[in-house]
Amino acid sequence: MEKSPHSVAKINNRRHSCLLRFPVEFKGEVTSILFSLHCIPMYAVTYSCIVIILHGFGAISFGTVLLITFKTSEAHQVRWLDSITANPLKRLCKAGSSSVLQRLQPLNKILLRSKLQNYDSSWNIDILPSTYPPANLAITRTQKRPGDVIFVFHGGCEFFEAPENGNVIYDPVNRTVGSTATFSCSSGYVLSGNASLECLETKEWNATNDVSCVAECNRDETQVTVLRRTCMKTCVTAGDCLRGRPCVCDGVCGLSCIPTARVNYCDVTLVQVDNTVVTLDPATLVFGTVATISCSPGHLPIGGTREIQRSCLGNGDWSDGSLTCIPSDACRNPPEIENASHDVKLYYANGESLRYSCNSGYASGSNSYLRCVDGNWSEANIRCIAVQCSPPDATENGRKDGSGTDYNDRVSFSCDQGFSLHGESVLICQGDGTWSADVPECTDTCRNPPEIENASHDVKQSYANGERLHYSCNLGYVLGSNSYMQCVDGSWLEQVINCRAVQCTALDTPVNGSKDGSGTGYNDRVEFSCDQGFSLHGESVLTCQSDETWSADAPKCTAKSCGYPGDINNGGIIEGVYTYPNSVTYVCDEGFTLNGQTTRTCQTTQDWSGIAPSCNPVQCPALFTPVNGRKDGSGTGYNNRVEFSCDQGFSLLGESVLTCQSDGTWSSHVPECTGYCQKPREDVMWVFNDSCQGISVQPNKCGLSYLCDDGYFPINQKVIWSCSKGIWQKNAEPICST
Repeated sequence: MEKSPHSVAKINNRRHSCLLRFPVEFKGEVTSILFSLHCIPMYAVTYSCIVIILHGFGAISFGTVLLITFKTSEAHQVRWLDSITANPLKRLCKAGSSSVLQRLQPLNKILLRSKLQNYDSSWNIDILPSTYPPANLAITRTQKRPGDVIFVFHGGCEFFEAPENGNVIYDPVNRTVGSTATFSCSSGYVLSGNASLECLETKEWNATNDVSCVAECNRDETQVTVLRRTCMKTCVTAGDCLRGRPCVCDGVCGLSCIPTARVNYCDVTLVQVDNTVVTLDPATLVFGTVATISCSPGHLPIGGTREIQRSCLGNGDWSDGSLTCIPSDACRNPPEIENASHDVKLYYANGESLRYSCNSGYASGSNSYLRCVDGNWSEANIRCIAVQCSPPDATENGRKDGSGTDYNDRVSFSCDQGFSLHGESVLICQGDGTWSADVPECTDTCRNPPEIENASHDVKQSYANGERLHYSCNLGYVLGSNSYMQCVDGSWLEQVINCRAVQCTALDTPVNGSKDGSGTGYNDRVEFSCDQGFSLHGESVLTCQSDETWSADAPKCTAKSCGYPGDINNGGIIEGVYTYPNSVTYVCDEGFTLNGQTTRTCQTTQDWSGIAPSCNPVQCPALFTPVNGRKDGSGTGYNNRVEFSCDQGFSLLGESVLTCQSDGTWSSHVPECTGYCQKPREDVMWVFNDSCQGISVQPNKCGLSYLCDDGYFPINQKVIWSCSKGIWQKNAEPICST
């Protein structure tokens, strides 16, 4: 809605004026405007004339009755004025000075005669349409200068007229902050746009008034399917749509969210067809644009409809409709000629010739063309005459049944007993005047032996009575039964001949190998391969042959051999198998030790793992010479001997000969050379251990302790002497005391 100019009420007098402005949006009938006029005069004045100027009431029709009430602050000076028509300017002066003035009751002298006796006199003007309650507008006073006061009226939110076929309800009715405007539609109409608006503190509604009441528009899924329509998003109001799209009716798609402002929404080339003129309304090609299609000059429509209209739909397609226009001098519907046909077209251009062709069984007897001349066909002088075949001859030794020679007539042939028919038994008269085949023959010879599937035979023009015809099976097939046919009285004696497909026996998969292919038919191939470490012995590919045998025996997979690994000095190999994946074990001769790996394994490369070990002679540790003795021999190898002896005065304790054994150890420990100790003191009684041999001379390791005579007691009870290398080792001297 456009905002109207400020409404102004201006009161003039001789020395000062009071000016009021109404920045209110008016449309339709105006609600009550209440205000107070506060003037601050320099001195008291008398108002002899009032001028009211109303602007912005353009929507109020001429003749609208306004009720205007003036009153001063003094209650007894209230005056009324009524029946003021809504012209842009009316002057209200002395009684009787204007023909437009009417009073509700007689008044003496002038319409209004009052003086402002103080600085706060007030005037109220009510504009009261009979059907609307007061608007209760608020007033803000702004003083500009003495004698000139401007009043700015702050009303509620904009007044909306009810939509066509609908209604609007304000709650509360004065449209102040917080008020709501609720729209509704009459029965049979649905609301499009915002159903409810709210008045904000800015005296503006929270959304644009885009409300309209449209006829009910529901989506028809059946028609959508039949017409193959693509529908946009369904909606009830614009609030259901995104990106500000309105909710509008889109035919069978019902209410949908459509970008109605988008130009070139539909492709005009889709409605531009040959020989037509297209007019767009509007030309911007928005949703709903109507394309009116009519024939171009010099062309006429087919079917009587001179123009059609197609609408731009919500999915960017055009509504259904077609118009076909042809040149005005063209020909249509050529005449039908009996037993003839022609090419069919929508129309035939002026001067174009149309050729007729006689149907099968008929031949042209005259002209075969018609010509289009200025929209009319030339005179038809075309005839198609039925064809005739010449009568067929009778066959020797046979009979003929039928004598017709017209198109599609049939003649049948049969042979006498003992003769066979060679050729077609039925001949048909064809459209070109010839029979469908030559006249057959009746003979006692045989012709055209039966064909056996997957078999062949010698070919001759005829076969004598009693002759046998041998069949042979094609390559890949073998004979399963009788191999010949016999001619008997001009007919082939029925025999069962069967050539079945070659089948070889199924092949097994070799041990330690694999098989690729399982076919057993003729020329089928089976490939063989071996697992790692095994070699194929035999053919790798076998083919099934025509005699139902394979081209070779099935191959085998044998383990790969690494061969004998070789001998080693002073050792050998424990007997084993020299193929993959077996191993051999090495051992050394007695007196030798193995240096390297004990075993080696045969690998898939037919090589032995690692390298062969060696056998080294056994070595015993070197022996030392005993103290007080001698050693004879220094060898430490296997079976080497070392002899030992003692110096004079010493005896050998242990083995005198040591031998190096196969395990690298000597046969015994190194012996010792031991001496003898002298007889110990005789003033004590000695006790010898088992190592002592006598009391005169004591060997090594001989030990003794002492005893005291009767009446004496040992002072050192733990005296122990031992003989070591001919010397007594003493820990103390024996002492006996009473």
